[in-house]
Amino acid sequence: MAFMARVKKGESKAENADLFNIGRCAMGSPAIYATDTKGELIFKDGKPIVIAEEKPPTWTASAWRLERKFPERYGRRVEAMVKGVGPKGEIVVTERVVDWKKISDEDLRTLRRIAEKAIPKPEIIH
Repeated sequence: MAFMARVKKGESKAENADLFNIGRCAMGSPAIYATDTKGELIFKDGKPIVIAEEKPPTWTASAWRLERKFPERYGRRVEAMVKGVGPKGEIVVTERVVDWKKISDEDLRTLRRIAEKAIPKPEIIH
């Protein structure tokens, strides 16, 4: 039991570190310059010494987080169309990206209600 608790704690720490890194990439960071004990910049050849380069914000980190946190608003929408049945009886589908912006909020709510009735809930395995 103690071993599993340590594993879960380690996974939780790793998850928090990953979220921190995503947030840091999304925000970017300013350059860091060398300073003396008084906080004054240290120069070499007339230029301040750079300890760490500036990292501009990375929009993909923000997009990734939004896509996963709010999939109904920012997630990729895919429509699968049944194309036919393969030689081994498998269902063959084609994939098309759907432009959900062309559908009203009311229609989306209706589709969600239909999907909740039609799509079975996933099984929870303990």
